[in-house]
Amino acid sequence: MEQLFSNQVLFGEEVLNNLHIFAGSWLDVLMAWITALGNEMFFVLMIPLMYWCVNKRLASLVGASFLVSTLANDVAKHIYENPRPAADLLREGIRELNQKYIPHNSPGFPSGHTQNAVVFWGTLAWFAKHRIITIVSIALIILIPYSRIYLGVHFLGDVIGGFILGAILLAILVWLLPWLEKSYINFKEITLLLIFLLLPLFLMMALPGHDIAKTTGVMSGYLIGLILAHKRIPFDPRTGVVPAILKFAVGAAGIILIKAGIKLLLPELAVADFFRYWLMGFWITFVAPLIFIQFKILGGRSGISIE
Repeated sequence: MEQLFSNQVLFGEEVLNNLHIFAGSWLDVLMAWITALGNEMFFVLMIPLMYWCVNKRLASLVGASFLVSTLANDVAKHIYENPRPAADLLREGIRELNQKYIPHNSPGFPSGHTQNAVVFWGTLAWFAKHRIITIVSIALIILIPYSRIYLGVHFLGDVIGGFILGAILLAILVWLLPWLEKSYINFKEITLLLIFLLLPLFLMMALPGHDIAKTTGVMSGYLIGLILAHKRIPFDPRTGVVPAILKFAVGAAGIILIKAGIKLLLPELAVADFFRYWLMGFWITFVAPLIFIQFKILGGRSGISIE
């Protein structure tokens, strides 16, 4: 891999200087907004919004795909640990964007924004089978990777690597997830619960780091919540506009409280991050829906069949 990372076309700052479009501050702002559509917080809110207010099955498939992609990206970055572009080698106008938007202490290869854009929006388009969603998804799969190059926070090779890994995962997941959806009924519930608790814990311990602890934690809580809620919470996301707004407000407040509030009470340890993000995942698929069905104003009704 050293030979690959030394390639100045794929991993050289001069390529970023040449690919940058110097069109003014308006494009800087636009690209910052586009790259935000690949940030962690966007997905942390987008997936629950889909699950609580749109379609549980679609949200479950897209959410599971995104979590698998995030874990794969964390592992890849942990393995390669290739640095990001150096600000002092970028032209004026790009250098400032690099310094403003580059994550601290985060390796560059492969680009997580690119990989997750391919997997998240690709999975959404594949299973939603809606023309407008497909058009928007394709546009974002193109624009989000370019925004990372434009902002000078990733090399061209980082983006290409993220795109290739994302495409491979997408091809596997759109085949594998429907099969798992049909096959999981053959497993005992306790077996699945143990798998989705112990496997993420093992990965967290085997691959140390706060990012991997967060990803494995939210994945474990999210999947365990799905299993426990399946036959226990008669929750239907298809409600009116006002209940949907209220559900999202209540649910998002819970996510923020767990993400930021509980953090103040826990030590700066990876296992603490695992626990905190586990609670976030479990809140999304189990606790929040359990609260919703208790109140009519949130769309709660009895006797609703589960999707």
